[in-house]
Amino acid sequence: MQLISNFIPETVMILALMAHDAGVRVSARVPLLLGAASYSIYLTHGIVLETIRRVGEHWDVMRPAGSFAAAFFAVIVSIVVGVAAYHYLEAPMLNACRAWLRRGRGDDSSNAETRVAR
Repeated sequence: MQLISNFIPETVMILALMAHDAGVRVSARVPLLLGAASYSIYLTHGIVLETIRRVGEHWDVMRPAGSFAAAFFAVIVSIVVGVAAYHYLEAPMLNACRAWLRRGRGDDSSNAETRVAR
């Protein structure tokens, strides 16, 4: 079983790349949201797992290493916290940075056009 579980991420990645090459596009909201929030999920999962581990020191039922249900719960909580971080932190910061860059580019391009026209 350990051998099979080691190859699940690689298999998913290869299948996704093959589907992409075949022109298959995902339009379902959940996979698109998980893809957009993947970096936030990555950044927050360590905090979530450490918190769950510390809770598990006091409550045996919350030890992810001890039960499939606790491990599944840890994955779900990690995803929920990561998606929340994406919606409330990452996406607003990205939008603000993009707006700032657009304003900056607009100012620079108008100055460059003015300089070229003289």
